[in-house]
Amino acid sequence: MLAALSDGYECLTAPEVFAEAQRGLAEHPAIGNLFAVRWLAILELDIFEAVRAATFKSELGGGAIEHLGECAVLALAESHGMTAVIDDRDGRRTGTRHGVAVAGSLSLVARGVRDGIIEMRAATDVVEMLKATDMYLPTSGADFPAWARAEGLLT
Repeated sequence: MLAALSDGYECLTAPEVFAEAQRGLAEHPAIGNLFAVRWLAILELDIFEAVRAATFKSELGGGAIEHLGECAVLALAESHGMTAVIDDRDGRRTGTRHGVAVAGSLSLVARGVRDGIIEMRAATDVVEMLKATDMYLPTSGADFPAWARAEGLLT
């Protein structure tokens, strides 16, 4: 579904995101699907992006490896003029504060429904699958249609 939702867009991520996914693989085997996608390019941060990611990390705080994926994605998005798709609320707020375009996964799912790429039933199933990975989301699959309408994501 992410491939369909991102069709026509260049999709980049950082190795830090894959490292984060690797750490969650034992507990959530479905995350392994990420390693097989062909539409997502992995891009190493250059020195300027790495410094920028460190700046984001200093703002987000946390443990040594906490938020590294979000910080790397923010740095790439800022550097390449792209939108950072980040589900961590604090990461999105940090990006917004620095003028980085940010979006959450649910906004992509809602856009897919709005644009007729996916049916609402498939969208609610995706939300439930994401929640099953212990991903924090502001709604359940059953409540997704009402939540997306209230957030203005389906208009």
